[in-house]
Amino acid sequence: MTEEDSREAELRSGVKASLPELDLIQDDALRTKVIEAWVFALSRTSFRRIEDIPASGVPGTAVLTHLSQADHLRATARQDGGRA
Repeated sequence: MTEEDSREAELRSGVKASLPELDLIQDDALRTKVIEAWVFALSRTSFRRIEDIPASGVPGTAVLTHLSQADHLRATARQDGGRA
């Protein structure tokens, strides 16, 4: 396993841990695409987990201190009610 493969595996594991609501996505192909999109995005930043991303609606504005980006994504997924 290359260093890149190892990092992607670590990111993939982190995405799954950060977003347990991924299990609400009934379509296996869609669920995989969501995971891989986050792995792709994180792999091009210094962030290791979704929780590391500053919780701000607009970059450069005030950052929320009591919520994380993962909290926002999880709440959005729960509102969807597993329709995906």
